[in-house]
Amino acid sequence: MKRSTGWLFIGIILLLLIAQVFALLAMEKITNGRVKSIQQNVVTIVHKSQDGMNVQAKDFEVNEQTRFEEKILSFDQLKAGDQIIIKYKEADNKRIAKEISRVKDVNEEKG
Repeated sequence: MKRSTGWLFIGIILLLLIAQVFALLAMEKITNGRVKSIQQNVVTIVHKSQDGMNVQAKDFEVNEQTRFEEKILSFDQLKAGDQIIIKYKEADNKRIAKEISRVKDVNEEKG
């Protein structure tokens, strides 16, 4: 009886660890950059790499679940040159935008 209880406990621990791994894989990530281009359901942004030495372009898929914040009511209001923040998830080798917000411009706050 003690042996089967021990295996049950180990099994439960393994299931919890596997659940944590899947939760980490599904976590939202955040990035920011300047809108380079907008096509049907994809926004491309450019931003500096983590080392600050290179400029990278990244595509983000926008769908009906994507939320818009900070003066953006819809995908149609985005334009090239906008500074934005994107919360996204990676799935099937794609970056899926969960939330897009425009970075407040210092000049907008003064005027």
